[in-house]
Amino acid sequence: GFVTLPNNADSDNDGIKDGEEIETHLTDPLKTDTDNDGALDGYEVARFFDPLDPDINPSTLLADSYEEYSGTQGQDDWNYGYRNLTADGGEIEEYDSVDDFVAFDEAEHWRPNWRLAPSAAPWTLFSGPEGSHPNGTNSAPNEEHWTIRRWTASELDSETPLGLTWHTRKTNLNGGGVTGSLYVNGSLVDTLSIAGNDGTGEIRTWYANLNPGDIVDLALTPTGPDGNASDGSDGSANWLRVDTRIPPGATQPDGTPFLAALAQGLQITKILYDSESPSLVVTWPSGNGRNYAVDISTDLLVGDDEGSWEEYDDSIPGEGEETTYEIIIEEPLPPRFFIRVRDVTE
Repeated sequence: GFVTLPNNADSDNDGIKDGEEIETHLTDPLKTDTDNDGALDGYEVARFFDPLDPDINPSTLLADSYEEYSGTQGQDDWNYGYRNLTADGGEIEEYDSVDDFVAFDEAEHWRPNWRLAPSAAPWTLFSGPEGSHPNGTNSAPNEEHWTIRRWTASELDSETPLGLTWHTRKTNLNGGGVTGSLYVNGSLVDTLSIAGNDGTGEIRTWYANLNPGDIVDLALTPTGPDGNASDGSDGSANWLRVDTRIPPGATQPDGTPFLAALAQGLQITKILYDSESPSLVVTWPSGNGRNYAVDISTDLLVGDDEGSWEEYDDSIPGEGEETTYEIIIEEPLPPRFFIRVRDVTE
């Protein structure tokens, strides 16, 4: 058990009451950082991290729309605006991420939050780091506007696997609901409709191999689960985080495995010889969800014969950023021994 302070509801001053730590979050009421990951338990709970898992914390984030919200377009690679679905043709699965994005004007639309109109309709706005409201066809000027929080992958130097964690919920628990949608370069990758009375919503992660300059949009639309595009009581909250952490066995929201791009080309980076076995321990860069084959040969480049490869193992699962595999060498030891690794992911 825990001996907490009777005159202090939060004995460790981490932002969570002792009773909630013990009964709800299973954290230590006498320790500000239960999992020793450098983030206070209260912050992890409030920002939907895991206070019991040291691998899930803010330190792996590349971007966070909540923490980096501002009134300056482009700051921390975030831009704020909307899509006028009525004016641009109304495609749902695809849109032009350059031409169909209408950026708010800093001089005209920061009030001190982003808002298209000074008051009343259109209700196209962001209210703080997570508040948002779309405009429906029932409101002036009778156009459907999707609010868009946009992150541009300016910090990347090469193709990089990233987790795009996003959340949408209702804050005004009335009306027909809204839809949260995630787009990469104008292509829909994940979406979820939220009922009008759903104040909890859902947190989802879509994994993507992004390249420098790629555009990620988190859109909020006025269309609820019933398909109605009116905006009555559509006050909502949403946020987007870009995470460099790819957990082992990462899957998309629909359950399909995510195949992470390699941090570098497929090449053997280390070979260790064990004379007792005898064996060779081979290491190469890999990706979660990918499968590899190892081929060996002892007769390449011998005389006029080009030699041939023999498949040693064709079902080696990737172990994360790098994979290590042992090859047993039959005696007597050959004068030459060649190894190659192939990506056989289907």
